[in-house]
Amino acid sequence: MHTYPPGGRRTFAERERVTRRATFVAVASALVGGTVASCSVARHIGSTVTGPKRHVTAESDSMNPTIVKGQVITMDNVASGTYKPHRQDIVLVYPTSEYRTLQPNELILRRVIGIPGDTVSCDGGGSPLMLNGTALSEPYLHRGDNPSSMAFDVKVPSGSLWLLGDHRQVTIDARYFVSEPHQGMIPIANVVGVYRP
Repeated sequence: MHTYPPGGRRTFAERERVTRRATFVAVASALVGGTVASCSVARHIGSTVTGPKRHVTAESDSMNPTIVKGQVITMDNVASGTYKPHRQDIVLVYPTSEYRTLQPNELILRRVIGIPGDTVSCDGGGSPLMLNGTALSEPYLHRGDNPSSMAFDVKVPSGSLWLLGDHRQVTIDARYFVSEPHQGMIPIANVVGVYRP
């Protein structure tokens, strides 16, 4: 699986251009069930690392209402490969190449739904998410959003995570990539920060 590791530094103008392009492509191309899905990026702009902590500014509403656009959150910094998966954690990750609307070195905020060994499924149409055969309670969902308008059934392999946004109606997340070879899975090694509100 191709991943996006940290790379060289971009100028402010380059980062702005990349983010505008990612947002434009997402909004222009991801029309699902009559709802425009927007890409949610947490960029290095406004993000600083101070010792074991990382301060990140949310650049979209993908995690609304838990984290709103423009909100600055303090996350635990995570060295590559050291994150111990916990369901419901909010993580800052480098997406895989399946997330084509993003550019190398962009970061996204998402919630951990499935960890290695889990089966996550949904019948779509507002049905609840099922985690290992049990309906998942999701009090963090954006008001008015249903768990998923799309149907899926995935098994999370070793070394991977299955991540979703809290504002399901506007977020491009793992659900959009279930037909891809890696089904939208994100390697655990791609996690660089964790937030447990």
